[in-house]
Amino acid sequence: MNISIRKAISITLTSALMAGCLAACSQDLGPETLPSTTESTEATTTTEETTETTTETTETTVVRIPSSPIRNERPVDINGQLKIDGANIVNKEGSPYQLRGVSSCNLNECPDLFSDSVISTLALDWGCDVIRLSFNGDVNDDPGYAKMEEEYFNKICTITDSLIDQGLYVIIDWQIKENGDPMQYKDIAVDFFSRISAIYGDKENIIYEICSNPNGNVSGSEDPVDWARIKKYAKAVTNAIRKNDPDNIIICGTPEYSTKIADAADSPLKGDNICYAYHFSCPQEEGAQEQIEKVLDKKICIFVSEWYPAAGAEDSNIRLDDAKAWLDYLDSKNISWVSWPIGSNGTVPFELLNPIEGDFTDEDRSRGHWADVDISNCGLFVRDRLKSYILTTE
Repeated sequence: MNISIRKAISITLTSALMAGCLAACSQDLGPETLPSTTESTEATTTTEETTETTTETTETTVVRIPSSPIRNERPVDINGQLKIDGANIVNKEGSPYQLRGVSSCNLNECPDLFSDSVISTLALDWGCDVIRLSFNGDVNDDPGYAKMEEEYFNKICTITDSLIDQGLYVIIDWQIKENGDPMQYKDIAVDFFSRISAIYGDKENIIYEICSNPNGNVSGSEDPVDWARIKKYAKAVTNAIRKNDPDNIIICGTPEYSTKIADAADSPLKGDNICYAYHFSCPQEEGAQEQIEKVLDKKICIFVSEWYPAAGAEDSNIRLDDAKAWLDYLDSKNISWVSWPIGSNGTVPFELLNPIEGDFTDEDRSRGHWADVDISNCGLFVRDRLKSYILTTE
């Protein structure tokens, strides 16, 4: 199939005037060149030359060429109902299937980003199979779902409807990073996932991530949030989901910001179609891939539901070479992955889009089909990686 890919270009037109060169005499002038002594006594008028310097301003013209589709198929139409088979996610035909896509920042920060046009851009122009809708389930400085239940719920449903309409998979991600202890808001989480699964339980598009980034200590104590505590929470939430949705995949977080996945593999949850979250940053932590290998050897499925190319959320030292090595490894193991984040407006150093400023407006952002100049270096890396999977199979 012939696919025309127009690449966005930025053309800078710069012109400057050059002044004349200065010349110096190499020898004295002869006496014949001196003024005559019989020079007229007429008053000599000295004309002071005024040198006028004209500076031509440098003009920069940015030409924005919007992106265009590189594929026309819809991931859910092709792959249908997903399930877990040992260490793999498989599609409706039983063939291993690797999901790849991007994650929102906290939806409270970008409530209007995911327009139909933006979703189409991520699906068709970038090549995403899945979009992760991430939101705070707990409460801290930034109000989470527990304080804004209906606002969050309605927004999640609106975006999820659009993702379903456009044939994408969607991860509905309950974040507990700020609070860290999933049990503190367990009852609210059970209620949320009961409601959301009652609405979407019959849709093949849905994936539930029930506690992303558990960490720290148990509320009111010095005991760490370990796998035993996370598992207790996960049982309650998965039971609520399975009453309405017996089939769709559930991703369960693991201790220490979803990095201790081996703890879960030693005592996994009972039930079908459950996998476990692993999150990584760059550079790679010592022993990270060895831990992953041990989990895969036990036929436990891993989903990298969040990764970024720096050492921490405020680290501006972007390591794209390390990110490439990680993604090459995940591809070799058929491990699905989602890059974080899109929508933070540049508050995170590795945000996928450039900040809203100047002639890149909020309207431009929500219009989608972004030109290269409106995408960060990290975003270009992720987009080009996603596109490569589509282009190599055409």
